[in-house]
Amino acid sequence: AAGSVRLSAAAGGSATAASGVSLNGEGFLEGMVLMQRARRAPAGPSVFQAGVRSSMRRLLAAALAGLVWVSVGWLPAQAAAPITSQSYVKETGLDALKAKGLDGAGVTIAVLDGPPDLSVPELQGADVTVSELCQFTPLPYSVAHGTAVLSLLASPAFGWAPKAKYLFYTTWGGIPQGASDGPQTCPTGISRSLASRINQAITDGAQIITSSVVTLTDVDDELAFALARAMAKGVAVTIAVGNDHSDIIGSAAHNGVIGVGANDATGARASFSNFGPGLSVMAPGAGIAIRAMDADQKLTVINPKGQGTSLAAPMVAGALALAKQAFPKATGNQLVQSLIKTAQRSGTAWDPYVGWGSFAPSLLTTQDPTGLPDVNPLANKIPAASPTTQEYADYVDGLVHPAAITNDPDYVYRGNDKEIAAQYP
Repeated sequence: AAGSVRLSAAAGGSATAASGVSLNGEGFLEGMVLMQRARRAPAGPSVFQAGVRSSMRRLLAAALAGLVWVSVGWLPAQAAAPITSQSYVKETGLDALKAKGLDGAGVTIAVLDGPPDLSVPELQGADVTVSELCQFTPLPYSVAHGTAVLSLLASPAFGWAPKAKYLFYTTWGGIPQGASDGPQTCPTGISRSLASRINQAITDGAQIITSSVVTLTDVDDELAFALARAMAKGVAVTIAVGNDHSDIIGSAAHNGVIGVGANDATGARASFSNFGPGLSVMAPGAGIAIRAMDADQKLTVINPKGQGTSLAAPMVAGALALAKQAFPKATGNQLVQSLIKTAQRSGTAWDPYVGWGSFAPSLLTTQDPTGLPDVNPLANKIPAASPTTQEYADYVDGLVHPAAITNDPDYVYRGNDKEIAAQYP
């Protein structure tokens, strides 16, 4: 991709770059996503629109909310002791899955987050390619956040899929207290949006995509049609729902997305985890060891109490990767079907506070999903949200105006408008 750089964890070093989005977990601007989606919703009341109205009333408070988990540092760590264990490994049955030889081998996972510090001990030996679609200078929080997310997936000691191939697309982040990463510059044809990164990941062969970011620049069509492409290609997408104890869940509210909430150390819903329409499943998101900066802004300090939905989302992506390894013929849509089907809950209906329940990795990796429908079960989780059924159909049929789509080399306009066809041959 234009403007990309390739790094490996074995080589060490940190990376920079990316997109016009905000890192998930500060409260900030998720409500704007739902507000602008609501403007495009069909007339008449709906649960989704009611949630939007409630979200609007709390938007300012959410925008000022503080971090739920704190870990900062961006310079390469030096002589740091490795994190060797996490309580969730046993609690989720990950230890047993590892003992069976499930490690993500043969699966490609894309991570969209702040640029990671690949020199930390937890990431040594990981197969990571870092791509900078846009250039920017990150603040310490962004790198600490991306490092923590990637470590939960790729660490040999406690990562869900240490043998997977990782495509990491760095993202520009909004930081608490009004700070932000430095200005970003993008090459021609690449927008600053989350949609650009999702489309790049699909183009580069990602089978599973995980993001702990939200964005304002994707509130119209770009993200909707990137997700339509993901569903059409059978690529599973997980996005964290946020940490403000509110029904503002931002990008995770889009159809086709696995919106991931956080459980606390007891397995119950964490008090900070957002809820409402768009929430799909729960995963551990508290009491997790993550790296924080020392006085020299190096990631040498270990915080044993990291928490946030940003940490839960990659766990679900990792579990999906193990299921893909176990059932290589399963499509991404079938894996999502199985994820919802096997989730553990106290009833059969969707619940606004826990979605379809807590993910169940042991069941997900033992129940063959290849007989399930090859259709994303979350394609219409919120009828008023995008991509709508019509938007998805229009994308597949080539009827969407190409100006609404970014960084998608597969899309070809096949409509009858001669002017559009001439402008976008």
